[in-house]
Amino acid sequence: MDKKAIEKFDIPWKYKFLLNEPEITEASIKKSPELKKVLSIKPKTIKDRIERNIAVLSLYYARDFIRSIDPVFERAIICQFRYHAINDENKFKWYAEVVTPAHRRNANSIILDSKEYLELRYEDDLLSITGKAYGTTENGFKIRGIAVGKDAYRNFPTKKKECDVYIAFTDFVPKATAIAISNIQKGTLNEIIMPKPNLISMKKFNKELPNKLQEFVSKYPANQKLNDAQLKAVYTISQGLNKPSPFILFGPPGTGKTVTIVSSVMQLIRQDDQNRILICTPSNAAADKVALELVKEIDEDVLTYNNLLRLTAMSADYERREKKLDRIVNLDEDCYCLVSDFKPYRIVITTLSSAVRLVGEKFTHIIVDEAGQAMESELWIPIGICATKNTSVIFCGDPKQLGPVNIMNLPSKYSGFLDCPLNRYLKMSDYSNDVRLCVRLSDCFRCHGSIVHIASELFYKSRLMNSGDKTWKQKLANNSKWLNKGFSIAFIDSKKSNHIIEPNGASVGNPYEAKVVCDLLSFLNKTLAIDFDKIGIVSPYKYHTKLVKERILKIYNDKVLDMLTVDSVERFQGSEREVIIMTTARTQKLGFLACDLRLNTAITRAQRLLIVVGHRKNLERHGNWKKFIKYVQANDAVYQDLPFKTKNGGKNDIDDLAKRLDKMQINSRKTKNGNVKALVGNLAQCKETAKKVAKGVWAKKLKKGMSVKKLALGMSSANELADGIQAKTLEQGVLAAKLVQGVLSAPKPGKKAKKKKAKKNDKVEDSANQADQTAPKLSKTARKRRNRRLRKEAERRFDVDI
Repeated sequence: MDKKAIEKFDIPWKYKFLLNEPEITEASIKKSPELKKVLSIKPKTIKDRIERNIAVLSLYYARDFIRSIDPVFERAIICQFRYHAINDENKFKWYAEVVTPAHRRNANSIILDSKEYLELRYEDDLLSITGKAYGTTENGFKIRGIAVGKDAYRNFPTKKKECDVYIAFTDFVPKATAIAISNIQKGTLNEIIMPKPNLISMKKFNKELPNKLQEFVSKYPANQKLNDAQLKAVYTISQGLNKPSPFILFGPPGTGKTVTIVSSVMQLIRQDDQNRILICTPSNAAADKVALELVKEIDEDVLTYNNLLRLTAMSADYERREKKLDRIVNLDEDCYCLVSDFKPYRIVITTLSSAVRLVGEKFTHIIVDEAGQAMESELWIPIGICATKNTSVIFCGDPKQLGPVNIMNLPSKYSGFLDCPLNRYLKMSDYSNDVRLCVRLSDCFRCHGSIVHIASELFYKSRLMNSGDKTWKQKLANNSKWLNKGFSIAFIDSKKSNHIIEPNGASVGNPYEAKVVCDLLSFLNKTLAIDFDKIGIVSPYKYHTKLVKERILKIYNDKVLDMLTVDSVERFQGSEREVIIMTTARTQKLGFLACDLRLNTAITRAQRLLIVVGHRKNLERHGNWKKFIKYVQANDAVYQDLPFKTKNGGKNDIDDLAKRLDKMQINSRKTKNGNVKALVGNLAQCKETAKKVAKGVWAKKLKKGMSVKKLALGMSSANELADGIQAKTLEQGVLAAKLVQGVLSAPKPGKKAKKKKAKKNDKVEDSANQADQTAPKLSKTARKRRNRRLRKEAERRFDVDI
């Protein structure tokens, strides 16, 4: 292979005009009749497919190049920066925290992906460092990277240095794809790319299959644990019955696809010492998942740590690595380790794009997991680089789940290249009913029976079956404190809300739903005792994800946000959580919420509980959403508001507040009628409307009734106060922050106010005055010292400037 081809990708001359476009859109495609034709016509030959994939490659290359031209933030501030030398003296690892002040953001500013590659330029763009964002903060992001060079550290930025932030440009994937396409053009892999199966009589094969499977299990007892469908798949793969055509393992969510893959791999290395297997996935998370299962099979006889490799990308994050894979991964502390000799490894696990590092290596079997998430051009990378005409190719995935993302928002007539590649094979008659070419798994081990039932009805023609440990899956739903005992799904109608559009953008957010999500988190964690790391929040829009994260940060902290997974449906694909909260954000139109694949992917991430927050009337415009909500409604699990608040009408909040005030011992001086009960009674009465709050509990009365310190001890934050007196009431009557400020610095009443005050002589004022009169008198100096201390305490607890 020509090394120059690996070092650089050159966009074809006929598509170079794309590099001068402001962005890649439908209008860009229309400028080139040839590009328009290639993308709009369905490929009929291998040559057509090659031409289309080159065009797609050019589109993505141009898009990434254009994104890197202008800064996404100007004059950002590097507030933290540290570095240290690593094993190689010529390498330094650095960490930075960058603040992006809101007033400095412009039209180019974007919501950064927490895994985006970024370039920081400073000193009038004369110096720069490139790294990977690994976390977001309320006002910026965290980034880290490696600088190469003996004196690289001399050019590092200092704290408080201003910098411009750019999206880093890399052509690694285009390079890998170009290499693969050049090999496929030679024609030796045609039977893999466009198969024409020519197998012996299926009738005869099906008649002999039961006996052959029985013999197979007797010879290899390790396969006894597999169900019928899994056993057929392992047998077909290990015997190569599909060759030269690819084999399809159709695995709906939670049906044991990974177990089947691992069993197939173990069978292949047991039965033939010459077998070498390459396992590729679209993402590192999916690759790690398969690797973890294979590590469990290490027995030092067949599979050892020395013949199993998890090949990571050069950009791999050591801090976020899967520690259980340390013995098989090419990643040392702070350093990426280049592998010079792959010959000892019988099994290599990597991502589709990283397979380019295996140039020159050939494998007897190539298994692509989560193949439905990749574009055809990406699937070609391991095939074009590592396959021979004798290689057996196995595609594993689910075409009913979400496929590649249309990140350029191209219309359907130009985005046919995003169609799931598996569908092309499954539409062939041979693949529809021959187990030598395709096996469909149907026993769902992941999800609660309620979730399996609706997913099966909507997307799998009622073929999915609820299997596995049903007791474990039902445990949370059977908890008496769960919203609807026995039924694992809940739908919260956000009809009171309105979505908003991102400032200077087009993304959608919904502040009300963000608040509901945080309330649900509190309920799940405190009431049902579910750890945060077992909860996933699926948010369809970047702006809405940002709102949810900001809300979580405000109420909890960075550690809680790190434990939670708040991300898009695409990022959740291939993973699972015990509890999934799906927040849909939109209250008008559907956008890509109308995508069945997205709905299926989202609801099947949940193992034990599924909570959907959405605008019911809007969602019911879509057929499958309407069926989903109807199913939940039939099980009495559609709620107009948060059920753990509305069921008791807020009484629990008042009772809780009474207990808090009693603990503060405000009535310890034996005042008439007990001012705790009087105050709590008034708070309860004032809960209905803002006017009642305004009339019932004045800041000055509170000041006389209890000190700020006692108030702070009783309610740990303004948020808890807002929970005690509903937020809507507070908005019009007594906002939490204003209440605190009023407690601290009540204005001196004028003459009119004094007269008005004399007329309003209610019980709360009487009890408050009595408490004030019984309080010990302080000197002027002592009062100043006390007020200063209480002011600082209130600022810290309530996060307001006073």
